[in-house]
Amino acid sequence: MKLYAISDLHVGYEVNREAFASMARHPDDWLAIVGDVGETIEQLEYVLRIACERFHRVLWVPGNHDLWVTGDHVDSLEKLRHLEEACREAGVLRQPGLIDSGDSMIQVVPLDSWYHEPEDSDDTLFVGRNGDELWRDAWADYRRVRWPGNSMGGGIFEYMAESNRGFRRHAQQVPVVTFSHFLPRRELLRGPTAEPRSRTSEPRHVFNFSRVAGSRAIDRDLRSLDSRVHVYGHQHRNRDRLIEGVRYVSHCLGYPAERDRAHIVDLEQGPIQIWDAAGGLRTRCL
Repeated sequence: MKLYAISDLHVGYEVNREAFASMARHPDDWLAIVGDVGETIEQLEYVLRIACERFHRVLWVPGNHDLWVTGDHVDSLEKLRHLEEACREAGVLRQPGLIDSGDSMIQVVPLDSWYHEPEDSDDTLFVGRNGDELWRDAWADYRRVRWPGNSMGGGIFEYMAESNRGFRRHAQQVPVVTFSHFLPRRELLRGPTAEPRSRTSEPRHVFNFSRVAGSRAIDRDLRSLDSRVHVYGHQHRNRDRLIEGVRYVSHCLGYPAERDRAHIVDLEQGPIQIWDAAGGLRTRCL
């Protein structure tokens, strides 16, 4: 029995759709899909159908692309309700679960979230840089995500994370693995440095991604659960780092052009293994 994870499938791209469809079967194992499956309900249903056919259990958290308004949806919250209904019909887990092999157990906890911009909260991951005034034209969420103006309470992040508030660590104090689409720490914005031409060197985003990267509130939530491993997505840069006792893993498929240009590197074949019943939590870190 194993736990795997992957994010940013973006199956609107045919080559990504084919890559996901060719994924091997893991009938005894669990899969966490960590946001940005695609932009339509049909794309999510396609992915969930295949994932549920090939894995024992599937978890999902929403990403920003998942909430782009398409078709007849009035706004992103209405679309989120339809996405959650698709999860219920497919039997996809949206609440904490326990993976129990008989000899070994872990608790898995999906954390819904959003990003804090610098105008929103001190929890923002924003780091200023020259040319930051160009950020709005480059970020499609401002055109494609639509929030109702009078029902967000304390803000988008607080609304999205409200369902996490009642989550508690399992009574048996088993190891915890958490998931969020968005980044929980500023340190994850940049990867390890490397010599020129190395496959592990990486370009900067053409706009200031830190403005919409995530929130430090995610890190507080995962640490309050005593998470040992946290899996995230969104950035389209693969990471595997140990910071203050927590292993942070990003393992995304991303856009075909990013893989062609080696912007996304160290991509194993298919989802990455996070845990197995025989060996416990994997500890490989860069």
